[in-house]
Amino acid sequence: MLVRFTVSNFLSFKEPTEFNMLTGSPRRLMHHVYEPVKGLELLKMAAVYGANGAGKSNLVKAMVFMRNLVTHGWQSPKGMQYQLESSREEKASTFEVEFVCEGSSYLYGFDLLSASISEEWLYRTQAGKPDEIVFHRYTQAGKTQIKVANALINTPEQQLRFQLYEQEILKDTDTLLQVLAISKAPFEPAQAVHRWITKLWIVLFPHSQPLGLVWDLISNPDFFQFAKEMMCTFHTGISDIKIETQSLTDFFGHDDPALLQRMESDLAKAESVGKSFYIRNTIMGEEILIIRENGRSVVKRIIPLHRGQGDALVPFTISQESDGTRRLLDLIPAFFGAIQGPATIIIDEIEQTIHPVLLHELVSKFAMDPKTKGQLVFTTHEAHLLDQEYMRSDEFWFAEKNKHGATSLTPLSDFKDVRYDLDLRKGYLMGRFGAIPFTGDLRHFNWDVYAEAER
Repeated sequence: MLVRFTVSNFLSFKEPTEFNMLTGSPRRLMHHVYEPVKGLELLKMAAVYGANGAGKSNLVKAMVFMRNLVTHGWQSPKGMQYQLESSREEKASTFEVEFVCEGSSYLYGFDLLSASISEEWLYRTQAGKPDEIVFHRYTQAGKTQIKVANALINTPEQQLRFQLYEQEILKDTDTLLQVLAISKAPFEPAQAVHRWITKLWIVLFPHSQPLGLVWDLISNPDFFQFAKEMMCTFHTGISDIKIETQSLTDFFGHDDPALLQRMESDLAKAESVGKSFYIRNTIMGEEILIIRENGRSVVKRIIPLHRGQGDALVPFTISQESDGTRRLLDLIPAFFGAIQGPATIIIDEIEQTIHPVLLHELVSKFAMDPKTKGQLVFTTHEAHLLDQEYMRSDEFWFAEKNKHGATSLTPLSDFKDVRYDLDLRKGYLMGRFGAIPFTGDLRHFNWDVYAEAER
């Protein structure tokens, strides 16, 4: 579970800027409070509001940048540092995340220069006690130095291993976390942290299409039932869903042997690295899964069923569904993960293509469910979600830029006199909490003059 995330000198974040899931003073909606480790209370939800360009999506991009660097390897921050101060290109960009996983809380972070990782650290954290080092990697006199907790290198073999990392193995662009996590020699703290960052810190952007939905549906009966109930409950017009199976030739047709051969080849490549299936999107944006079943190559896809004339169920394809329905399908795995386990789901612009009434119902259902186990964080402009009936005041955040173009993040609980019965939507739209666009006086914008000039 996410505790806090801090970033500096990246996109619109100039100085260290923190977003956190720590509880504030409100003592209502206590089923929104988790205590994953003793003495640490965390919130189940957070909504980040802000005007266009205020930096709320930059917060999500910063999280993704950190996650991708650990998961996929080096990416330079060059050109992504805070741009409104020239000297910032020469300074390090800092990323730090604190979270709880597998019964322990950790603080992990790094400093990045344009061509190297200049510093990296991992600590165990505990409420009311000093942080305990796991490792601290830094550069001194042009050489990599690694300090490790004595309890974790108590044999000559382990000591030699870290000496080799310092002298030869670890590159300036490698994270020590990744190297330790994939090493054949076990280093459990790094492996646990790596698992959380790569598996349980999940981010969705407005147009991202998470792959694997078809496979999840056929391999997990509980998930299939959850997905079916969700799509049927939220007034999408869908009465049921099923998984259709067709032979490769029936699905793609017999007219393009080269395409069929390519599909067979891609499936063979997937099998050669231990995967039993191959996923791709069709031209219409529909996900299909290609797998061998009973000795033949088949295509599996989702078929929504709508109730038609005479109460008959009529099959549709995903490409025939509305953008809003397809967006809901994309969100289903994220909500399932946050309901069933301790995943932290980050959704940028959650309202994208979803009707405000449906979105309110979806978010409030998650908020009021006392059995959830994970966290949901989303950015939005949708004022209808500013509702203290189902969210606490410490679960609302506001992003705003100062006169120098630097983003700040402020929780609603930091504002004075925010009563439980306050109309947050009205206060927000009136600018009480900032984070709304400043349009100037549009009465003086003579757009008819420009239109006349074009004629």
